[in-house]
Amino acid sequence: MFPKFLTFLKFEEQLLHELLRLSKRQQIAIVKNDIRELQEINSYQTEINKNLIKAEDERFNILSNWLNINKSESRNIKLSELKKFISKDEIKELQKLQKNFESLLNQLLTLNNTNRLLINRAKLNIREMIDFMTNGTQNVCNIKV
Repeated sequence: MFPKFLTFLKFEEQLLHELLRLSKRQQIAIVKNDIRELQEINSYQTEINKNLIKAEDERFNILSNWLNINKSESRNIKLSELKKFISKDEIKELQKLQKNFESLLNQLLTLNNTNRLLINRAKLNIREMIDFMTNGTQNVCNIKV
């Protein structure tokens, strides 16, 4: 049962790699103000998130069947707790995956925080330009906006 569980973990890892790649593309699109690219990336990210949720759900099903526990309990089990159920070789593979997940999630967190900062800065700049153009009166060239 562990090989099937591991397969789903690796699939989730691939999906996270793809999310990371898309986040890097998203950062470039934000800097270039490429709205079409951002919309395309957003739709890809939505699909990947749906697939991640499905893969995670299936992983929990496998885990609950393997350990004879209910699904809610399987959601609370940490990867490190599985060590008592697997062989030493499998432990090494699981630890390698754990490190990969940690690295990927840290990279995603950093990149997404940077993207959020860039977007907020762009919104602020646009607001400042509008305020400058309207002189705070909601009028441009004596025409109400």
